[in-house]
Amino acid sequence: MKRLIENGLFGAGLISLRTPEMVARYNATLEGLGVKPTSLKQFSIDGIGWSPEIAHEQGDNFYLAHGVANQLAIIATPDQDNMPIHFPFTSYNRRMMKEYFEKFRREIADLTGSAFIFLDIDPEMVDFESPMDLLLIDHIIIRSEASGLIEAARKQKDLLDQFQDDRSAWFDQQLRQDIIESAKKYGDLRFRSINIPNMKFSDLRYFYTRAFNGVFVFCDLENANHHSVLIMEDEDQYKSVKINGQGIYYLGDSKIIDRLTKYGLIEIDLEWYRNNLDELRKKRGALILSAICENYPDIDYGKTTSPKKKSLIKDLGDRMPKVFFQLQRLIKQLTIGQIPTVSNLSPSLKRILIHPASSLAGPDREVVWQMICKICPLEVLRLYVSDKDLFFREYLTWPEAKKKWVVEFLKENYTPEMEKEEL
Repeated sequence: MKRLIENGLFGAGLISLRTPEMVARYNATLEGLGVKPTSLKQFSIDGIGWSPEIAHEQGDNFYLAHGVANQLAIIATPDQDNMPIHFPFTSYNRRMMKEYFEKFRREIADLTGSAFIFLDIDPEMVDFESPMDLLLIDHIIIRSEASGLIEAARKQKDLLDQFQDDRSAWFDQQLRQDIIESAKKYGDLRFRSINIPNMKFSDLRYFYTRAFNGVFVFCDLENANHHSVLIMEDEDQYKSVKINGQGIYYLGDSKIIDRLTKYGLIEIDLEWYRNNLDELRKKRGALILSAICENYPDIDYGKTTSPKKKSLIKDLGDRMPKVFFQLQRLIKQLTIGQIPTVSNLSPSLKRILIHPASSLAGPDREVVWQMICKICPLEVLRLYVSDKDLFFREYLTWPEAKKKWVVEFLKENYTPEMEKEEL
């Protein structure tokens, strides 16, 4: 990972907590959440308050949670607004946090001046017994607190309202004493913007969750018998919970592309590719990159000329994947105006050609792209934008020649704006 870190491609966007006061606040917030505090003297956090250093220290990427069903978050500074989330539990984490910051920007700025805010991200289920439980989630409730300040502000307001509305309140000694004690402990909270109500997040039509080692949840599908489909990433989990006729499928199934096409989630549009041949050439280039770097691990791929690459491809012979030649043939066919029948394409070629259905847009399209990257993690830019966690895992398996070329390629072609727009 050293090369990625040095080039700002891993760990970018993290906020450093270095002072004893900031570390103490973070630990106090962890304790308030019922989470084990850290012994680290300094560390960094992402847009949801998750720290890679603490995750490493505790040997648990899910340390900021009470099980996968109940994620937590910590806001230490308004600067976390729109920051990357490095280990998202769900595909909607970033959209959820963006909405939270947009609604409570003023309150966040006020509160974080003296305390950290913790969020209880509650699907209103303590745990998931079965993947079918995921279909019951139609909203998330986000509850906020900050060293008791939010609750204190609510109580102080209620006390003052009661005092002002009741003519006999002046004679209520306990009420007067409660107001005095609140003011002594928290100060006058009437003019501070610190009251954050519970927030309901409902943009959950399509999403991905790490529950059950990875599940894609698709609801409100017109072409599905049950109008909902679960695509499970882990084969063992799939086998252990399979319920016939309930729309649960394994991502690695040989028929998954046909199923996803039937449900209107993906498509292979050869007419579109005919008008965008460069997209196919990128895929061909990705196949060449992998084949050459795997077989010639000491090569400097970035300095390898096109004629040299052709020579190496010829020398590789049968070691070149068959799908490379199938793709090459398809490019030639489309170039001369021939459009083959999709059903006649090989399963391997279909995996390379799938993309989200043209009817999808926004977050729904992003979730489908994430799923496609798990089916076929071929193009590194798409993979880096859509699923960084998978990108980093794949990166560790690559030969040094490919790692070096990919880093230089991403430095030249990746911009943070790509996280928010269609590639």
